[in-house]
Amino acid sequence: MKNKSSALFIIALYILSVLPMAFAMDADVGVSSDVSGVAVDDNLQTTVTTPMQTTPQNTGVNVGLTVRQKEIIKSLIKDSKDVAVCFNRAKEKFPQADDVRIRNVCNSLIENNFAVRTSTNAEVRAGIKTQNKIGLKNQSDGTFVMEERREKLGVLNSATSQKIENLTNWQVRRLVDVGQDQLQKLKSLGENELKGLSMLTKDEIKELDSDDIQKIKTQILEKVKEKQELKENDFKRRVVSKETVVKFEQKYKLAGDKYVAAKEKYLENKNQLVKLNAELKLCEGSETEECVALRVEVQEHAKDYLLNAATSAIGVLEKMQSKIDSSEDLDSETVANISAKIESKIQELEGIMVKIEAAQTKEELKSAAEELKSLLDGVKNQVTYNAERVKVARVGLIVERSEHLELRLEAILADMEVQNISVSDIDEKIVEFTDKIAAAREQYALAKSLFIDASDAVNQGQIIKESNVYIKEAQEELQEAHKVLVEILKIVKDNGGNLNAGSEIDDDVDDVSTDEIDEVELTDDFNETESNTTTTNTTI
Repeated sequence: MKNKSSALFIIALYILSVLPMAFAMDADVGVSSDVSGVAVDDNLQTTVTTPMQTTPQNTGVNVGLTVRQKEIIKSLIKDSKDVAVCFNRAKEKFPQADDVRIRNVCNSLIENNFAVRTSTNAEVRAGIKTQNKIGLKNQSDGTFVMEERREKLGVLNSATSQKIENLTNWQVRRLVDVGQDQLQKLKSLGENELKGLSMLTKDEIKELDSDDIQKIKTQILEKVKEKQELKENDFKRRVVSKETVVKFEQKYKLAGDKYVAAKEKYLENKNQLVKLNAELKLCEGSETEECVALRVEVQEHAKDYLLNAATSAIGVLEKMQSKIDSSEDLDSETVANISAKIESKIQELEGIMVKIEAAQTKEELKSAAEELKSLLDGVKNQVTYNAERVKVARVGLIVERSEHLELRLEAILADMEVQNISVSDIDEKIVEFTDKIAAAREQYALAKSLFIDASDAVNQGQIIKESNVYIKEAQEELQEAHKVLVEILKIVKDNGGNLNAGSEIDDDVDDVSTDEIDEVELTDDFNETESNTTTTNTTI
């Protein structure tokens, strides 16, 4: 009987040491990946919040890059268009900076011709200064800038020049950004097509690669029509009925209650096992009635401990499943795929619970405990991975809203120009806003690409780490874009512009506010766990 007491004591120690992660999981999957940024609720409304803390699991970033450091890197590559050269120079200058962040910055600066674009803007500004120095009238309303831009477009041919004269300054501004080579190809476009072209993004214009001008005209008109017909539901990957949302909200609450109840019982079991193990030590070599009863009691409490750990994990999964099933950020196929995998994990946990309840020997109980531990590791990874996917999807929707907002701004500025209201103060702000949205879109695309054809069982940690870096960069660009947008609207109001021309643009500004991506909607209570649940070194 001495061996039996020792065995029970050892198995109790083992169980207590391997299962705290069932609740530690609840803390880890909060996915607080330092996305101090874009808080989006179920209706994509946003509010300013403070940055979330970064969890150790999702970090991996050595040192980030400040705005000033990015400017320095930009200055280091003026004579180069090679990403590798940029990376080497930046790494030499900032050896402690994270490789992924440096490569991010280099891609942004070189692949998107940021240096060239900046140089062009500098030349325009230099031209204004030169004109002023030689005694020309200082055009405070920005006329000189716009005339220069119209000249750039008008050099294509005389017919095009006449069309340019009939475009608004905003439309001219957008077309100049397209580039001479692209415009040369499109010089036979009519005035309406040029106006439509000015409504497209640079990427959309690049897609117009056909040599058939009639086909290009058709493509432009189709894209413009799509943009003009955008409605609220077009900014959702799928539409979920209110009844369905309510149903899953109730399911989420029930799952949360299950988790809380299981956690409370788990802690009770743990405290009881600590106490019983202390008593069990005194029963070594003893066959008294009390010791025999104590051994039975220890094994029963160990079972309860394991069962409540499994139940708590099921609660976590059901909470996530309810959020996924009601999400409008993911398409139907992705939702079905993730939900099915979650359901599979729940069934596996329920199967292990049956084994735990049926265990009669210490060997059977230990085997079930090991199986549960392995499965809980997978559950934690799956929750974290899928939460990251939702976060990336939400950033994508915010980028889309921001791009659509550019069209709303066009309507406002066009209306102001018709009324002969100066928009010169807005000119550079618009360029800045557009560039930041483009940069955010690029970072979002990089994050999204990580999940294409990627198994959630392969390289999860690396995928999440890289995605966090890209999304943080996108979030920072969106934050800056939002600040610029607020400044633009203030200038519009101060100059008597009609915001109604933008179709209630104030509401849309709230929709693209770049505060914090709130994965807490997925894992709202997952950070409420005591620090002692993460340790595997127990003295029980």
